[in-house]
Amino acid sequence: DYQAYCYPKGGIKDVNLDEPTLADWQINLDEWSKTTGEDGTTTFYNVPTNQVHWLGEELQEGWKLSGIWCNNRNIRDARLNNIQVDEGQNPDNFPVYLYPGQVVHCYIGNVHDGVLNLQKSNNQPNPVPVGTTVTYSLKVSVPEDSGVVCDVVVNDVAPANFAYVTGSFTANSSVRGDLKALLITTDPGYVGGIGQWIVGTMIPGEVVTLTYQTIIEDDVSPGTYPDTAFAEGDNCPGHCDDPEAVLSNLSHSDTPFVGTSVVVIAKSAPQVLGVATLVNTGTPISTYQYVLPALLMAITVLVTRRRTSKGGRA
Repeated sequence: DYQAYCYPKGGIKDVNLDEPTLADWQINLDEWSKTTGEDGTTTFYNVPTNQVHWLGEELQEGWKLSGIWCNNRNIRDARLNNIQVDEGQNPDNFPVYLYPGQVVHCYIGNVHDGVLNLQKSNNQPNPVPVGTTVTYSLKVSVPEDSGVVCDVVVNDVAPANFAYVTGSFTANSSVRGDLKALLITTDPGYVGGIGQWIVGTMIPGEVVTLTYQTIIEDDVSPGTYPDTAFAEGDNCPGHCDDPEAVLSNLSHSDTPFVGTSVVVIAKSAPQVLGVATLVNTGTPISTYQYVLPALLMAITVLVTRRRTSKGGRA
């Protein structure tokens, strides 16, 4: 009994994947039942041959059956021998057919639902003038008790006229290291203020930290400038028939979106000296006073969730 990865029922398990096994799971073969040991395996002995048996399990709470695979093609031979095999009668079980003296190895895959968490922050908690550099940080994580989440992408919308500093991005994984150096995460671009971060497959316990810089352009008016972001991925690896979408933070929130804000203030006005005349003219000294009005601009950022086909991502 195997954890984490997903393969279609009746498909071929990728034996090169390092999948952890699950102990203390009930495995059923027809009316016989056994429990997996500490190594996650169990064996049925003296199984009658030349007939079809049905292999399955007792699914535990919080898990989903991802697939069952056996290392033979005997079911094809069973059909050639006019033995009826109706897989529809046992949709959560797998047909097994043995020859005399044969040993068949079978694999049962199970997955937790994937969970993505996303946090965002910036380094400017206090009001700042135009021309200031703002560094944003995004932290995407997969909890220890989650399933593997594949094809993770973080979509981020910067405030209007906060110019992205090309090449300023970083992407570091607690498991895989520098994703930028590994060419997994490429420059998010922020064309039109929208950045897309390719993160890839994340395993339980992994944390990926993304950072980038913007400069507040001179034509930005005083006000509060919000931003928004969300993350998405798939429950299963790409070789699954129909992976389910995973959106950030829905395990503890009603929305996948996170965001921060930056308060922009006017630059200090240069001091202008008043105009004075000679004291003996009797004309009073006067001083010019300059008042700069503050304009509060509200920006609402709408993000349409990107939907992808099972074949991959843009």
